[in-house]
Amino acid sequence: MAITLFLLVTEHRAHALGWILHLLVGACVLLLYLNTRAHESDDGSGDGR
Repeated sequence: MAITLFLLVTEHRAHALGWILHLLVGACVLLLYLNTRAHESDDGSGDGR
């Protein structure tokens, strides 16, 4: 029973970690996209910086 419990916990943890990593990569892509859009709208016609 202990072996079964150990395998069950490690398998579920591996799957949960996989989804968390996918969400992290997705969040990075989304932030990069939003950052790029913000800088595209700043076309240099601002206050001379």
